[in-house]
Amino acid sequence: MSENASKVGNVFSRQAETLMSASNEAKNHAAIIRRNAFDSRRDMFLRASRLVIEELYSTAIDLKRPMDSEKS
Repeated sequence: MSENASKVGNVFSRQAETLMSASNEAKNHAAIIRRNAFDSRRDMFLRASRLVIEELYSTAIDLKRPMDSEKS
């Protein structure tokens, strides 16, 4: 009986260690996913901002052309 209890205890200990290991691995993967999601959203925002700024520059150039020709 004592031997069976010892075996069951060993099995339980190994399973608990496996669960802890899997839990830590899942936690690490979740952190990586959060970082990647943040980086992705930041990159999308920066790309959209760059496009808006380029459009504003283009519009400014288009607006300046008629003003330059009126002065001459």
